[in-house]
Amino acid sequence: MAPRSPSSSPPRSTPLSRKASRSPSSSSPPSPEISHLLSPTDPTHFVALIFNLSSTDTAQRSSARSLYSTLRSDYPNFLVLRLANLLKSSPRPPTRRLSSRLLLRLIKSRFIPQNINLIALNQIKSITINHLDKEEDLEAFRNLCTLVSKIATDVLDRERWPDLHRFVFQALKSTEAMAHLGAFYLFAEIGDMLTDHQEGMHKLCLACMESETLDSRVRVAAVGAAVGLIVYTSTESNQNEFLYLLPHMVKTLFFVLKKEKHKLAQKVLEEMIVLAGAKTGIFNLLIGQFFDAMLSIVENKECEEKTRELAIEFVVTVAEDSEQGCGMIEKLESVLITRLLAALMNMLLSIEDDKAWHEASSDDFNAGETGLFFYAMESLGRLAVALCGNAIVSNQPDFLPEFFVDEDWKMRHAAVTAIRSISEGCSKVLKEHLGEVVEKILLLSRDPHTRVRWAAINAIGQFSKDLAPELQQKFHQQLVPELLTAMDDFRNPRVQAQAASAMWLFIQNCTSDVLKPYLGDIVSRLLEFMQKGKRMLKEGALNALASIASLMQEGFQEYYETVMPYLTLLLKSENEESSRMLVSKAMECITMVGMAVGKEKFREDALQVVEVLISLQPSKLEKGDPMRRQLLQAWGRLCKCLGKDFLPYLTVSMPQLLQSAQLKHYLSINTSLHETDESDDESMEEGVTATIGGFGFRVYALEEKALACKMICCCAAELKGGLHLWISEVAQTLVPLLKFTFDEEVRSAAVTAMPLLLHSNVSAVEEGLHLPGFKEDPIRELPRLVIPALVEALNKEYKTVICAKILDSLNDCVQISGRLLRKAQVIQFVDGLKEVLTVSSFKKIERDKRAKAADLGIGEWELLKEEIEQEEKVCDKIGSCLKTSIKTFKTSFLPFFDQLLPWIAHMWGNDKTSRERKIALHIFHNIAEQCREEAFRYYDTCLPHLFKACNDKNPEVRQIVARGVGICAEFGGSVFKPHVEEALSCLEAAVNHPGAWHSNNVQAFEAAVSALGKVCYLHCKGDHEIVATWLKHLPIRNDLEEAKVAHDQLCSMIEQAKEEGFGADDDNFRDVLKIFAEVLWAGNNLATEQTVNRMIKLLKGFLQKLQPVKLRYILTAVPLQHQNMLESILSS
Repeated sequence: MAPRSPSSSPPRSTPLSRKASRSPSSSSPPSPEISHLLSPTDPTHFVALIFNLSSTDTAQRSSARSLYSTLRSDYPNFLVLRLANLLKSSPRPPTRRLSSRLLLRLIKSRFIPQNINLIALNQIKSITINHLDKEEDLEAFRNLCTLVSKIATDVLDRERWPDLHRFVFQALKSTEAMAHLGAFYLFAEIGDMLTDHQEGMHKLCLACMESETLDSRVRVAAVGAAVGLIVYTSTESNQNEFLYLLPHMVKTLFFVLKKEKHKLAQKVLEEMIVLAGAKTGIFNLLIGQFFDAMLSIVENKECEEKTRELAIEFVVTVAEDSEQGCGMIEKLESVLITRLLAALMNMLLSIEDDKAWHEASSDDFNAGETGLFFYAMESLGRLAVALCGNAIVSNQPDFLPEFFVDEDWKMRHAAVTAIRSISEGCSKVLKEHLGEVVEKILLLSRDPHTRVRWAAINAIGQFSKDLAPELQQKFHQQLVPELLTAMDDFRNPRVQAQAASAMWLFIQNCTSDVLKPYLGDIVSRLLEFMQKGKRMLKEGALNALASIASLMQEGFQEYYETVMPYLTLLLKSENEESSRMLVSKAMECITMVGMAVGKEKFREDALQVVEVLISLQPSKLEKGDPMRRQLLQAWGRLCKCLGKDFLPYLTVSMPQLLQSAQLKHYLSINTSLHETDESDDESMEEGVTATIGGFGFRVYALEEKALACKMICCCAAELKGGLHLWISEVAQTLVPLLKFTFDEEVRSAAVTAMPLLLHSNVSAVEEGLHLPGFKEDPIRELPRLVIPALVEALNKEYKTVICAKILDSLNDCVQISGRLLRKAQVIQFVDGLKEVLTVSSFKKIERDKRAKAADLGIGEWELLKEEIEQEEKVCDKIGSCLKTSIKTFKTSFLPFFDQLLPWIAHMWGNDKTSRERKIALHIFHNIAEQCREEAFRYYDTCLPHLFKACNDKNPEVRQIVARGVGICAEFGGSVFKPHVEEALSCLEAAVNHPGAWHSNNVQAFEAAVSALGKVCYLHCKGDHEIVATWLKHLPIRNDLEEAKVAHDQLCSMIEQAKEEGFGADDDNFRDVLKIFAEVLWAGNNLATEQTVNRMIKLLKGFLQKLQPVKLRYILTAVPLQHQNMLESILSS
């Protein structure tokens, strides 16, 4: 290593000037403190400053942060260069470590490069890269490598950095351990930028992982680099080249475990988890070896808790990969899965009967539960969801039944906790054994040990969600009395609270008929809780009462007068800060009750709720306070309950909703790299998820934002035009959220709001209401904002479920305001649909490949089927959008339809699903109906596909085919003539289909009968044989829409035939008489009033002239009750 320079000052040429943007009023000389810090020769004051940033002395820390902030704002170039030079020149390792961490923070917050000049930036690059081969302190060196990586990615935007490549090249050739470490660290972090060194890195990783004499830290770093190598450079075609690295990772893991270097072992496991998440398939051939290795760690009680947890995490990560991983786990020997489940079960024994648990004031307090217990419980749930029921239940440990009856309460507690944890993922299998499951849980719900009883009741609550509705329907007589008994256990408030919670969950998935016999007992106990119970009992009671009201609706009115005084008293009396959650629950319960009983009964009490809501402005509440979200929900429920009567409160509620929908503080930059760091930015507080790339997500903020969007939707749906004063502001808030990448709930709510806003807009205009905030005519401006934004969001959306929702909203929006779009916007809309169809086609190819895989597991099949179902929904929605577009734009849409025709024609093939064929045929059916003569040019292309599908196995496809042929016959005129013979053949095959009258086929059959009538009437005049065939299948009895069309057409045909001599002596007259009689007997069900009158007129014209004897003879063709009806008609 080169000798270190004693000086730590920046070069004289370093610009120390203040930022040019500083205001003139602050151009005074720097303070003495700042002057000392700016000393070019003496860094002592600066070093003291950066260490004081994390001082335990509040005054010292506050002063240091203030001075540091001044340096950041006024002397940015000096600040970063002084830190860089300390990193290079300070003789003290702690100073170098801290300097690198502060520089890292400046990069992560984008302070570098945004606030420094090019000279300073180039010096930082030079100092950091050149110091890599000189740093001796391991921690400082690790920080320096991370700093170099961040400069390469975040500052240089991944541009080629020759000095970086030179360092890596030299490090790979070096024999120095620190050089190897540097190469490994860099490759682990930015391997995608260093692919030029792939071959050398591969060899070095292998050599270092194989070495028994090398420093353990180097071997572990080699594992990280190997993972980076595989993640960044492997593909499906070259993956086998990297397989040899995997066993050496395991070898390194056990090497450091043997030396009891647990932190290093955990680092290896963390790297392997990264690999399992990014490249799951690479473990396919070695999964048994890796699984066994992980199990040996999990089963080893000498290993640290975190090490055992990480070994489980590796297995769960593989299992959660739906494309390959879960199939790999399913195909393992069952004994391995049983071993894993047994290990997790034994980890559930890591629990103590802590006295604090019994004395807790909240039912969420988990005293006595260790990290291992919690991790095992969570892992069982994740594995059950990933692998589905069969793989878990069929491989359960032999000792599980014994756990349920063991003398040790921990065993019984573990058994009930395990079965509760897997209930979501194993719900299908558990439902098949529901009686046995309920019997075991009921036994433990009476257990002498309080914690076992609590766990059993907790399981009843979980089952009420996961095993519904079968659990409620079949076992309510056992479970509800058991929960009521537990609610009477006043010696154990936690059991009571859990019973109230379980009752709440049971009710949420129950029917009113099942609950009604128990309602009086349940309500009386809940009111008792509210009157004299602990706070957690009151909260549980409020949840349960809210669910009861929601379920019973108007049936809750008999309890309203009893319950409401308790609720309003609670709302007003609990004013302490500690009671905030209780007030929140009370507000939720009152508004749920109000929605159930209706506004007439609730109106007076609603005023009291509004007063409380107004007093609790969100601005007065802490960020993250659950009360903020309850306020939003309360406004939404009040709006739904009061309807138009809510309008006076809109001026108070809507600003709150919009403020929450516009929340910006949902991201948190994780600037604290070590516990000793100070933080200039807001720290990572509770409620933030794991960080990604230095960013965390404040869950509470995202939840509040999503909830506000949903409540705005609620207001728009209920108030319609009454929202007129807010429509523009709401649109400006929600339209950008259509592409809100951080939370799908926010996107989903914004998508739902778009057609509601358009509908409110149209209603307001129709009612002549004022719409502020629009630059032009609102009826034109809003759809021209909303619909293109939805299309743009559609093409950026990666969640299939939300894609379907966007298409739904687009369909509604086009129905409401599509005619007002400009041509360019219609083009954008069509291009968006083409993009979705293209993506869908590629996804289908990928799914087909996966479906053909010989080793596809049960779980993979289930996930594949779910994907197919979701994708088919997207296709359905595209079909609906095209149907609406055709109906809205009619012939002007045809040029756009021409662009879509290749995709639609692709969906006609026999190799496509019936759902795809149905969509494609339906689109042509709509084109023919809406565009009439303009659609003739498609007949020669599309009709052959229509006729080809007439014998399709799917009756819904046959129905669409028949309707399409009927429409073409009706509107096709001479263009249809060349196709008549094939159409008749197609329709005759349809009406003569085996089992035509079966309930599954009758709709297709009757559509074919109706279409045959159109072909007969319009294209086959005089062909008595075809007419006779048609009459034989009349009347149409089930499809009332087709019936009315066909029977009216029959009247037209008979009227025309009458002019040509058709009469009572005709061969077909008795058939016509039977049809008319049955239609008339059905009243207006099978024919319109106009058609009925036409039939009566025709019958009178035919029959009143007949001799009585002949009339009686002809009438014998119909049933007696029809004869009496006809005689009555003739005599009237």
